Amino acid sequence: MNRRLILLAAIASFAIGILTGWTLTGQKRDTAMKATPDRRYALNVAFSGAPAFGEARDTWRRIGASTAGVETIYGGPLTGDANKQIEELEMLVEQNVSGIVVYPSDPAALAPTIDKAVAKGIPVVTLFSDVSNSKRLTCVQEPEVESGRKIATKVFEDFKARLQQPCGVLISYARPSMENQVNRRAGIEQVIKEWNAKNGADIIKIVDTVSDEIDDAKGAEAIRAAFTKHGKDKIQFIFGCDSRSAIAAVSVLKELKLPPKKVVVTGWDSDADVLDLIAAKPDRSDDSEWVHATVILYVSAMTQTAFGLLESYNLGYMYPESLRLREFSVPPVPSSILVPVNAVDKHNVGAYRK
Repeated sequence: MNRRLILLAAIASFAIGILTGWTLTGQKRDTAMKATPDRRYALNVAFSGAPAFGEARDTWRRIGASTAGVETIYGGPLTGDANKQIEELEMLVEQNVSGIVVYPSDPAALAPTIDKAVAKGIPVVTLFSDVSNSKRLTCVQEPEVESGRKIATKVFEDFKARLQQPCGVLISYARPSMENQVNRRAGIEQVIKEWNAKNGADIIKIVDTVSDEIDDAKGAEAIRAAFTKHGKDKIQFIFGCDSRSAIAAVSVLKELKLPPKKVVVTGWDSDADVLDLIAAKPDRSDDSEWVHATVILYVSAMTQTAFGLLESYNLGYMYPESLRLREFSVPPVPSSILVPVNAVDKHNVGAYRK
């Protein structure tokens, strides 16, 4: 009986020892994962409070949570204040972070700060919109002009029947200092010019172009003023070049008591309320078809690409060993990395709604 008790006690002690070892091993592994990071990367975006940047923010945080030795920091001015963004970037440079990804508010204003970071050995990648006159490593962006061309071509093909008579276009974009906004607008304008040339007449006319600051209220104010100036019947298409343009446009159309589709509206990015206005909603017919389509970037993939570039720079494998790029001062990556966009309408919007 005593032998049995001794044997059972030994077995129990052995099992407890194994479990304890497993637990300690797990604790050690968890501690290692949570050890002080040796690389700190910052993502700083203009208009950081805008829903459009939620996917980039979440992807950035997941990278930091799942990559050993890495801490990720997300920030940026809420309203696109260039001075505020410069202050934040200057602080990151002083903290000697390992790398910076930046979506710029004002490229011209930010260039000296980016150059200062690079001079200190901190690599900088621009994201979504470039600061081409700086020493940034590269820009991960959409083909902006082509994206504008894509949405304009889609709309004019989808509503070809309306173009049998003169039509007016309003373009709403963030601000003239942002390269991606200017380029998107340029793509739309190119298609309009080509469409008119093909048909031998100025069928499509740009009635007005407004700046909305990626803000619903400011956008609505500017679009409302355009309708007041030109009249309700002069605008048949509204192209929005940022994530809040379409929402601002729809709010004005409802104020004017214009029915859905009377004015064709497009947006940009994947804000939930924009997607809702694209999706057919039988229980809310007043919201159905207010927005015809939007342009969606592969935000997560672009954010991961920017991070990967900074990691390769810091871990020393960016330059290929078999080539003499560094010796001859040849950049190891192209000046820009273009990621195509997707046009989303009622046929595929379901894939993007949360």
